[in-house]
Amino acid sequence: MKKTVTFSVLIIFTMCMAVLAAEPKPPSPPTKDSAPDLRLDQKVTYQAKGKCLYKVLAELTEKTGVTMRCGRNEQDWQSRDRKVNIFVKDMPLKDLQQALADVLRFKWSRTAGTDGVYTYRLRQDLKGAQEEESLRNKQAEDEARKVTVRRQTAMSEIENLENLTPADLEKLKNESPLLYVLATEPFGQGLSRMIRSLPPEAKASIAAANSLQSIPLSSAPAGLIEGARTMVNGLDSMMKSFGGSGNRFSGVAENIQQGTLAFRPPDPAFRGMEPFSSSMLGTIEINVPGQPEVMLPLFDPKSPAADLIGKAAMRMQMGMSPEQMEPLIQAEFAKAFAKALAEQSGGEEIVLPDDPALNIEIKLDVAKPLALPDLLEKLAEKTDFQYISDHFSHVPINPNPTQGKLSDILKGIALLYQKNISKKGSLILLEDRQWYMKRAWEVPEALLEKWRTAIKEGRLTFFDIVDMASLSDDQITNTLRTDTILQSVAWQLLGSAQVLRLYSVLNETQRAALSSNTGLDLSTLTAEQAPYLDTILNRIRRQPPTEDAPLVLFMSAETASGPWTFKLVSPHHDDEHGSEQDTLQTWTVKLPAKPETPAPKEENKPDSSK
Repeated sequence: MKKTVTFSVLIIFTMCMAVLAAEPKPPSPPTKDSAPDLRLDQKVTYQAKGKCLYKVLAELTEKTGVTMRCGRNEQDWQSRDRKVNIFVKDMPLKDLQQALADVLRFKWSRTAGTDGVYTYRLRQDLKGAQEEESLRNKQAEDEARKVTVRRQTAMSEIENLENLTPADLEKLKNESPLLYVLATEPFGQGLSRMIRSLPPEAKASIAAANSLQSIPLSSAPAGLIEGARTMVNGLDSMMKSFGGSGNRFSGVAENIQQGTLAFRPPDPAFRGMEPFSSSMLGTIEINVPGQPEVMLPLFDPKSPAADLIGKAAMRMQMGMSPEQMEPLIQAEFAKAFAKALAEQSGGEEIVLPDDPALNIEIKLDVAKPLALPDLLEKLAEKTDFQYISDHFSHVPINPNPTQGKLSDILKGIALLYQKNISKKGSLILLEDRQWYMKRAWEVPEALLEKWRTAIKEGRLTFFDIVDMASLSDDQITNTLRTDTILQSVAWQLLGSAQVLRLYSVLNETQRAALSSNTGLDLSTLTAEQAPYLDTILNRIRRQPPTEDAPLVLFMSAETASGPWTFKLVSPHHDDEHGSEQDTLQTWTVKLPAKPETPAPKEENKPDSSK
């Protein structure tokens, strides 16, 4: 089998090289460059819903006779593929040009042809690209710093739970229900003792961790061991009181000193999938050989998600049944979701227009959740305002703001879709507050269309899916997963992308070993391949292979067209049972079903019997 160099990686590399090439010299100014172009005074009625900029400008060129292009060249997909929503009526072309430049943070240039007629080009200049990269790096640094502070605060609050007075506990019921539950349940008291017994350097490492942190309990302080045992027994007791079987972790508690305490930061693949993801600070894990794994999620105690979980646990403490709790949880979930969305980290400070003209009362006829382009289209139909926004792939958000003052509906859109909103006369501009992060999530439209077409025509292959796995986690989560045609593959990739990335860097001999009776011994991976395995093991909470605990990967295909199954096993041998294999994880990759072609609608034919 030939080693495959994935087609999409080559395309992305080639396109990026073209875009990152040195800035071209600005064209020599035409003789009459300052002369006004009266063609730009013509009024335009136009709409576009999540459409690529190059398509928008091609349509406007045809509509107006004014040649407009975008990007440095046809390979500059980072400019050409930017998407916009436009709903304008009788707008001067020059105003539409300016609005597009404003909402995309791009620059227009114009050149005169030999006939003296101007051609216009819209693109991101070098300064804009540098600003985008700088903002992206700053946000990443800010987020890392915030997570460290939030972990430090959470650990400090949990550590001090045993020092609370009855009055303090009563206050926690309202201020932090999750901390109240931790303070009143044995598992929480054990967790508090564990954190209090951690050496200072271990606390600092966990607070700043962006990778797995482990502590062997065999050499841990006595207070840490006792706290871990109390936490494990407390989890068993709580699960039993809530209707579970109990005693699941009795073997862990009895053999606690043989185990390992670990802190694992959140999986970056799920970052930003929904607002509650930022509430998760990591997981605390206890692993004892031969016993079930103990895993306790660590939430920011003051976060909306923690508030929701804490209230539910308090009600269970009071003996409420799930049926009694359900209506309360549903109402609280909507509030917590909205609060989490508003608090979502990153992005520019929210900007909203303060204009009495926006106080008009409107009601949108909406029967189901709408994506932003459809929501703006409804607003354009119901008001005399014009709307232009940048656009990033997303799923419809429920509930949509659909009734009340226009100013309140726009505020709802600003919160739900992370937009800054400004008003210039009758024009309302919507600019994404995290535009510089979301641009890094995008994928060349040529690749997306290639994969969409392959799925529609039933031509997608296993190696196409390997190509898709080569995208970043953010691209898979935020672009593929929100595409109606590609989302079925994206959901698979949320679980299988890591093993497919490892497969993509294996050589011919290693790929052949995957399908053999003995599999591929993962201890033989090269230094360049090993990080791909580390990512897999971190996701499934497993340790790297050793001589005493080897890891082997197998791959099989049910038919030539799949499904394909990867199986990670841990071989072991004992005198009683001989050679055996423990399956640690399996991944299955399937080709998506070819979408059904909708049947053509039957025309109403006259009744010939009459």
